[in-house]
Amino acid sequence: RGDARRFGLWFWELAEFPEQWAAAFELLDEVWVTSEFTRAAVTAVSPVPVRLVPMPITSPSRPTAFTRETLGVPQGFLFASAVDFNSVAKRKNPFDVVAAYTAAFGPDDGAHLILKSINGSLHVAEMERLRAMTHERADITVFDAHWTTHQMQAMIELSDCFVSLHRSEGFGLNLAAAMAAGRPLVATGYSG
Repeated sequence: RGDARRFGLWFWELAEFPEQWAAAFELLDEVWVTSEFTRAAVTAVSPVPVRLVPMPITSPSRPTAFTRETLGVPQGFLFASAVDFNSVAKRKNPFDVVAAYTAAFGPDDGAHLILKSINGSLHVAEMERLRAMTHERADITVFDAHWTTHQMQAMIELSDCFVSLHRSEGFGLNLAAAMAAGRPLVATGYSG
C-alpha cells in the first residue's frame, strides 16, 4: 500500500554503529530502539528518525513453580550469571564473573556460582577456557544448554544475586528480569 510505513526495531551494543550497515536505513521510515545508549549510537548516523520505545518489563505474576532441586541448581547462597557465546564471550564476559567470584569466595564458603550458557559448542576455545577456569571448583556449575524461558526466569528468581559483568549490552534483558523479580544485581554500568 502507498501509505504503509516501515519501522525497524533494532538492538545495538556498542557506542558506534557500523558504517557498512548504513544501507539498511534506506529500507525504513523510522528506527525504534529500546535504550538511550542504543538511541545515541544509531542517531549519530541515521538519516531517518530514531525513537526510543521502552521495553515492557513486568514483575513475575507469581513465583516460579520450579525449585532449586527441579532446576538442578545447588542450595546455599547462589550467584547466577548467563552468557550466549554467539553474543561474543569477550562482550558478555563470563571469565571476569568467574575471576571475581573465585577472588571473593573459597570453595567451602557456602556460596555457589551457576553460569548458564548457550552455544558453547559453537565457540570451543571460549567454552574450554571457561571450563578450565571452573573445573577445580565444585562450587561453580556451568550449564551449557538451551533452557526454556520459564527455566531461565526460574534461575533468576531462585538465585540470591544475579551477576553481569558485561562489557556492553544493548538493553540487558536478564538484568531487567532480575530487577523485576526483586533480586540483587551486580553489573557494570556501561551501555543499555
